[in-house]
Amino acid sequence: GEGVILSAGDTLSVSPSLLTDRDVLMRAAAANDHDGVLAAFTGDFLPDFAAPGGAEFEAWADVERRRIRSLFQRSTEASVRELLGRGRTRDAIVRARRGRDVDPGHQSSWRLVLEVLIASQEWTQAQVEGESFERMIEREEVELEPASRSLLRIVRQGAHDSAGPEAPRGGITAELVGREREFALL
Repeated sequence: GEGVILSAGDTLSVSPSLLTDRDVLMRAAAANDHDGVLAAFTGDFLPDFAAPGGAEFEAWADVERRRIRSLFQRSTEASVRELLGRGRTRDAIVRARRGRDVDPGHQSSWRLVLEVLIASQEWTQAQVEGESFERMIEREEVELEPASRSLLRIVRQGAHDSAGPEAPRGGITAELVGREREFALL
């Protein structure tokens, strides 16, 4: 609308009254409002913008992208831990996976997903996520960080231990005998 673009001679600028999602995110981060940061983050900062001859602008935009993504990841972790503390494990899993999906190359985002699944005793999901994590590490040809290696060991051991000695290996099974009432409800 009018008043957004200001001109003075040969110079064009954006009105300071224009509120951007970046500004909303930065204000939420400054206020330690993790939910506000997560709501304001809609993706990378100017991901497809290129300014031929604007190397300084592009360098600044790269720094801004990393800064905003870092704020998002910190808020994701804090929010996930808060949700876990309140017993809202399903919401914590969803939020942790969103953080991982934003930055799938960052090992700490994978670890957060695994930690939430372990805390929730979701061993099958943890094993599936752990295997996906290992495939990503192999594909990207990066070395596992010690914390990642340790967590993957816990996932493997926990999935093995939770199956019990009498449980068949290699698949998901469910006890169906004696569940007539549950099936009737369905």
